[in-house]
Amino acid sequence: MALTAPGRPSLRLSPRQRRLLELLCDGHQYKTAAAAMGVSVNTVGFHVRRMYVRLGVHSKSEAVAKAFRKDLLRWHTT
Repeated sequence: MALTAPGRPSLRLSPRQRRLLELLCDGHQYKTAAAAMGVSVNTVGFHVRRMYVRLGVHSKSEAVAKAFRKDLLRWHTT
């Protein structure tokens, strides 16, 4: 994890956190995200909590919005 000043979040996400954020952005719930990642719902919850800390947010909508604002995620078409 990158070092940051006290009280400042680190915007560096692990590959799993980034994948989870992509799934949440695509509308997945924790259960379907867990199935897509091949992990338990509890593991998804762990990654979500760590991701919120790193992004300095408190909700899924804040996390998704910040990810787009900071270019951590990009819009894609299927």
